[in-house]
Amino acid sequence: MTTWPPNFPVVGEGCVQMAKWIEEMSGGRMNIHVYGGGELIPALECFDAVSNGAVEMGHGVAYYWAGKVPAAQFFGAVPFGMNANQSNSWVISGDGGKLWEEIYRPFDLLPFTCGNTGVQMGGWFNRDINSTDDLKG
Repeated sequence: MTTWPPNFPVVGEGCVQMAKWIEEMSGGRMNIHVYGGGELIPALECFDAVSNGAVEMGHGVAYYWAGKVPAAQFFGAVPFGMNANQSNSWVISGDGGKLWEEIYRPFDLLPFTCGNTGVQMGGWFNRDINSTDDLKG
């Protein structure tokens, strides 16, 4: 189950490719059928569907779950944040992975990095930013 539409370029295609690699590496013992967002459940219900056992795994960006887990966005991409290599290094070789597991534990989820599009440029704002004064508050 993904948050992406079926066969969505790059990230959706990456899920399908990963499923093929897992099947090959497991000698055919693991066969993952990738469902795009909306095929089984609404795309942004992926987190809850995996948490409650309706599906076995999901693929999306951690910042989608910031409303449930405020720190989750730091495991996706934040404006002016780490680039893809820095983020992967922190999660894989630093303590980022342990922290990510800790914040997902109450939801019975085990997160892992699976692709990375890198830093979000600019920012997420709910109003126009035209000067530094607009950043206050």
